[in-house]
Amino acid sequence: MDVVAEAKSSDALDATILRSLWGNQADLSLSAGEVAAVKGGAVDSLVSDHRGVAVELLSSATDVIVVLDNHGLEARVSDVTQKDVPEVLQWLEPRLPVLAERLKQSQADGRLRVKAHDFYTGGRAFWELPQDLQEDYAEAVVILKGDANYRRLLGDLHWPYDTDFVDFARSFWKGILFGISVT
Repeated sequence: MDVVAEAKSSDALDATILRSLWGNQADLSLSAGEVAAVKGGAVDSLVSDHRGVAVELLSSATDVIVVLDNHGLEARVSDVTQKDVPEVLQWLEPRLPVLAERLKQSQADGRLRVKAHDFYTGGRAFWELPQDLQEDYAEAVVILKGDANYRRLLGDLHWPYDTDFVDFARSFWKGILFGISVT
């Protein structure tokens, strides 16, 4: 990849991550239902913003694992299952045809794999990650999407407000990176 294409790719990834952070901002489960306006989407309104580190990690990663908690393409929201992937790709086709084709091709040649695991639909905390998933995660960049996965990082427990969350999470998962936004 030439330098210009690489810079454009990094800029696009940075913008995508920023949109994701603001998507968290709109997640009412993080705000206990309170909706607050932020003028112009100010980055300084984010509690944590590690986009630079995330872009660097993702740009150099050999393996990236994305753990999804749900999707809602229709009027329903469900835990993501393997059968949802073709539906998501079909939804993408008219909206982002280049991306849809790239994902389909990646799936066909084995670079994009969908892996179901009972852990993802159970109630166990991430510090109880089964050995086979620990092995999958060991050398990968792992992206946890959604409030349910964030709560599982905490064991869905109330922690003292002065708990250093990053230190706590790194006690069982060394490669953790946070970009959490709240209202």
